[in-house]
Amino acid sequence: MALDKTFAAGEILSAANVNGYLLSMWIPIDKRVITSGSAAASVSFQSLDSNFRVFRLTASVVTTGSGTEVGLRFNNDSGNNYAHHRLYGSTSGGTPSGTATTSTNLVNLGIGATAHHHISYTIAKYGTADIGAVTGHTASVFTNGAQNVLTAGEWNNTSALINRIDILAHNGGVNFFGVFALEGIRGV
Repeated sequence: MALDKTFAAGEILSAANVNGYLLSMWIPIDKRVITSGSAAASVSFQSLDSNFRVFRLTASVVTTGSGTEVGLRFNNDSGNNYAHHRLYGSTSGGTPSGTATTSTNLVNLGIGATAHHHISYTIAKYGTADIGAVTGHTASVFTNGAQNVLTAGEWNNTSALINRIDILAHNGGVNFFGVFALEGIRGV
């Protein structure tokens, strides 16, 4: 399958239509590295280009403290404009369990305190009239086992595109350090 467009040297391919299929490429936007000596309660990606409509957030994070919630917030919107559903499974056995929360002020990622986590989330908001969709997973390793959390969430603010993404401690004193990377796909 060949592209029907010739690209100049240095030109960035963000999307192309090939035989009726839209091909998109993830473009690195920003990366944050927080060392253990300067653990933080939040990480923020601000002034995001409005041409990005789909984002991928990945991180390898260590949390410390006694808090119980770390979540995503968009455009500094702290109103009750979020909902999320989570499914938990752990190495302790038993049946996986789930929770559903509506009318809350962030999308909870299922990250607890004092563990090592790998997170990977896709965030999409195609237009100002659309609901922001969040899907992804958090894999956590604790001193006494491991847990996997699948999350589906939404941001119900339909007046703006995403221009800011915050990862923040919401309930209690969670601090984290590690590497956070944000990528995006331009207007698909």
